Amino acid sequence: MIVEAKRFRANLAVAKTLTQTLMYAFLNGVEWCILTNGRHAVVYDASSREPVRERALFGMIDLAVTHYGKVESIKPWRNSGKYVVKLRGAAKEIPAVPIDKHSDPRRVAPRRPRFTTIDALLSAKTLNECWFK
Repeated sequence: MIVEAKRFRANLAVAKTLTQTLMYAFLNGVEWCILTNGRHAVVYDASSREPVRERALFGMIDLAVTHYGKVESIKPWRNSGKYVVKLRGAAKEIPAVPIDKHSDPRRVAPRRPRFTTIDALLSAKTLNECWFK
């Protein structure tokens, strides 16, 4: 599988971007490819003979994490390789965290692996306060 990552605000529907991703997969003998901008992703069948825009296996997948909750159980779903996650109670929404427009932009946009906790995320006043470096 090939994963082609574009910049965060990149439009994944641009024909040139999609064609480039499918060409990478084809040249490497890979059947499946994912095109992502970090916020959304589309999975394509690179081996298909269908027109380029008809090769998507799924519509646009939203990668944003918008809710959280305590996990009660995780169980396999049939023999699909997928799992069902059951939460204890209803999932809670994560409020939007604003970007600090007065800070150094290199600190705002994560260009290296960063992580956070739900406590840090919920208490952050700006995006810079979310990250553990």
